[in-house]
Amino acid sequence: MGWHGYRSTGGRLVAFAVDERGVPMTRLKASYPIYPTGSRPFGAGPAAQAQVLTPGWGRVEGRRPQGTPAGITVAADGAIWVADDKNASIIRFAVDRP
Repeated sequence: MGWHGYRSTGGRLVAFAVDERGVPMTRLKASYPIYPTGSRPFGAGPAAQAQVLTPGWGRVEGRRPQGTPAGITVAADGAIWVADDKNASIIRFAVDRP
């Protein structure tokens, strides 16, 4: 899932653990990640716990711009292609396999 936005919770890709039906699994003390580091708890009750796939995608002056995913798709090889509207670019995320 792409979280689009400019606030501390936006600009990242996340994944969720799912059950055998493909439904996101929940836990009682789920939290959501914020930049630059850390997390905030969700309100009362169970919620799905996001796993951030793009840690450190925040802006670092002179090194990298803030990423802002506008659309994503997953290729047959498992690579994730992202349209980044903040930087007018297409980015491919892939696992480096030997």
